[in-house]
Amino acid sequence: MRKEDQGVLDDLFTYAKLNLPAIAVQAHPVPFESILLSMLLEQQKQIRSLTDKLRDYGEAI
Repeated sequence: MRKEDQGVLDDLFTYAKLNLPAIAVQAHPVPFESILLSMLLEQQKQIRSLTDKLRDYGEAI
């Protein structure tokens, strides 16, 4: 893996850790799917937050 990508990958796993309780409750023998969904969920939350901020900024101008 390229060095500049390692930080991004670390961030994705940090996002997954935010949802560990929910992942643990599902108790899948292979939790990889739950981990990926958790990463996507956290990314979508960030996208939504940034989109809202951009919209608010545009309305303020």
